[in-house]
Amino acid sequence: MDNKIKFRPIISIIIILIFLALDQLSKIWAANDLSNTPLGVSIIDGVVSLYYIENTGISFSLLNSHTILIIIVTLIILALLCFALIRTPKT
Repeated sequence: MDNKIKFRPIISIIIILIFLALDQLSKIWAANDLSNTPLGVSIIDGVVSLYYIENTGISFSLLNSHTILIIIVTLIILALLCFALIRTPKT
């Protein structure tokens, strides 16, 4: 009996889409609810609070205000990842 785990790209893509949707929903929630509360929302008093802060670049505001470049690089990386996902052997 073959004990190798079979790799299924469709399952991986579905998982990625679920996490992408959760990410976008959390951003929509933050933009709608947290942007109206300048003092933030306290989760655990004095320990954890949520604040709405916009970052127009990537990590640590790198490439600030270069949105088109960020989109192009992101699309290229996504295309390469999809290609790798499809070309990965089934086992």
